[in-house]
Amino acid sequence: AVTGTNGKTTTCKLISHTLKYSGKKVGLACTTGVIIDGYPVVNGDFSGPEGAGLVIREPTVDHVVLEAARGGIARRGLGVKEVNVGVLLNIGSDHLGTDWVETQEDLSLVKSTVIETVKETGTSVLNADDSVTMNVLDRACGNIILFSLDPDNRKIVEHIKEGGTAVTVVQRDVIIRNSELDITVCTLEE
Repeated sequence: AVTGTNGKTTTCKLISHTLKYSGKKVGLACTTGVIIDGYPVVNGDFSGPEGAGLVIREPTVDHVVLEAARGGIARRGLGVKEVNVGVLLNIGSDHLGTDWVETQEDLSLVKSTVIETVKETGTSVLNADDSVTMNVLDRACGNIILFSLDPDNRKIVEHIKEGGTAVTVVQRDVIIRNSELDITVCTLEE
């Protein structure tokens, strides 16, 4: 499940694309509709629990990718009891003033639902470049991976020193970094 103020749909589509081209059948529910194995099933905003329900009931999929928007979470919940991976991209000041969400702090509590429902054996992925996101780090469950465009970001440096894993960019290479090694994933151009 992916949430945040901005970038949810794009991130969900990138995850779905990556899983599909690794040989998996993917069900995606997001603000542009429901897509099963690359084929649009229904158009419209399905970033709430209704979209989750449609995709989860599809017996042909190997992986489910869910966009979790503020409105759906606040009004009807996430639509699933737990997730293997929860991604919290950012918590901006847009979308305030509706669904009982008046402040960034309110929004952070709603958005943190995604990382709170991560299975014990799962992974929470959080944006270390966003200070409001880092304010809910203690709510994240499972293994925690931080990401940052800055390899010297204080939060990821501390996280790695404590035995954690981070994803960052070094000289235009996207890398996975822990205390023992760097693994190059791709270049930014790729």
